[in-house]
Amino acid sequence: MPLGLLTDRDIIVEVLAEGVEIGIVMVDDIMSAKLLTARESDDLGGTLQRMRQAGVRCLPVVDGLGSLQSIVTMGDVVELLADELAQLAKLVAREQTVEKPLRSHQ
Repeated sequence: MPLGLLTDRDIIVEVLAEGVEIGIVMVDDIMSAKLLTARESDDLGGTLQRMRQAGVRCLPVVDGLGSLQSIVTMGDVVELLADELAQLAKLVAREQTVEKPLRSHQ
C-alpha cells in the first residue's frame, strides 16, 4: 500500500527552491502523506475531476486491496487526449475526402 507520494515538483519547491541541504531531508519530511488514490475501475473523467478538486498532478492507482498498481499523471492524460484529438482530425479529413467527389456530382 502506498504511504505517500513524492514528486519532482515536491523536491524542487520544498527543498531546492528553499536552499535546504538535500542530504539532511528525509522522504517523509516532504512527501504528500494525505494520499488521494484512484482505483483501477474508476472512470477517467471522475478521476480527473477529483485531481482538479484536490489540486494534484499525479495520482496513485490501487487495486481492490489497496496495492499500488500504477500512477496516472497529468502528462499521461494530456498525451492520451492529444492522441484522441489526432484521431478525430484524421476522421474529419477522411470524411471530407469521401464526401468531396459526391458533392461534385450534384
